[in-house]
Amino acid sequence: MKITDALLGEHGLFYALFEQIEQSIAGTGEDLPALTRALAGLLGSHATLEEEHLFPSLQPQVGEMGPLAVMEMEHRQIEELLGSILSTTDLNTMKGETRALLDITTEHFAKEEGVLFHMAEQFLDESLLHQLGDAWSKARGVNLDAMGCAA
Repeated sequence: MKITDALLGEHGLFYALFEQIEQSIAGTGEDLPALTRALAGLLGSHATLEEEHLFPSLQPQVGEMGPLAVMEMEHRQIEELLGSILSTTDLNTMKGETRALLDITTEHFAKEEGVLFHMAEQFLDESLLHQLGDAWSKARGVNLDAMGCAA
């Protein structure tokens, strides 16, 4: 499996979680602290995988500035906003900040899906994309064979 496919699949799971969070924001929000803690852990590990595996492979092709710098800057912004959300005890503040987080993260994912992943497909050869996918698989504890199925 190519790393771009794996990361895109993770985005799909995030979108499902975002829907749950949206419902919590619209409702009582009693489960919002637990949902945001889960989101923080998942977003952190997702960003780490991108920064440790995909970005270093793309950097020689696209340079340190431009799209990679923007992606890393947005990762830091998301991280900071999550820190603020997790430290607040006021539910209304948490709802507002979480709403902003979902907007920022959705826009960030759109950039990855519309630009970054396409750049990876354009500049990195198929073999490297699969090697990076193997690294993703190992980091996630997912057992894939060459056909993408569990061995």
